[in-house]
Amino acid sequence: MKERLWAYTAGICQHQGLFVHAMGGMDNHIHMLLQFPPTLMIADAIRDIKSNSSGWMSAEIGRFAWQQGYGGFGGKQVEHRDGGTVYPKIRNGITLK
Repeated sequence: MKERLWAYTAGICQHQGLFVHAMGGMDNHIHMLLQFPPTLMIADAIRDIKSNSSGWMSAEIGRFAWQQGYGGFGGKQVEHRDGGTVYPKIRNGITLK
């Protein structure tokens, strides 16, 4: 189900004009590396991603909701503090701390 959720969520992102660099996560949360167009507010995009994906999940498995809030990081090149890129960490479902 995780892979289907990630694919659906990637479609929501692409519909908003976001470029999805990587997506993955654990059983209880999702990590995304996204590139935002300058005209789209991050809070609006996340609201729409969470709203639409939770609606889809509710239809698939029953009542579902994401936790409130989100974490975000920005920059020209996002790197994990161990010096490695976040791409494989997101794809492999490694928790980013």
